[in-house]
Amino acid sequence: MPHFPTHLRHSLPNSLIEFLGDEDFTFVGVGIESDVEKLLDDYDLKVGNVVDLRGLAVDRWEQGFEERWVEGFGSSCAWTRGA
Repeated sequence: MPHFPTHLRHSLPNSLIEFLGDEDFTFVGVGIESDVEKLLDDYDLKVGNVVDLRGLAVDRWEQGFEERWVEGFGSSCAWTRGA
């Protein structure tokens, strides 16, 4: 990601800044903490609520997730969520 001068943060829409910082929303991903850290360090953007799925993905994979993968991505996601 290219460096984004902090003083240019003013050009970001307030709606984006508020959305990222809103703890009513949860941003999920694998290794998301490094992305959140980069947003804070490079752009001075705070992300309110994050969940790293790495542990869940490993746990589910060990429980047979790879067999579900061939059934389709949608059913795999539902199974990962426990639905």
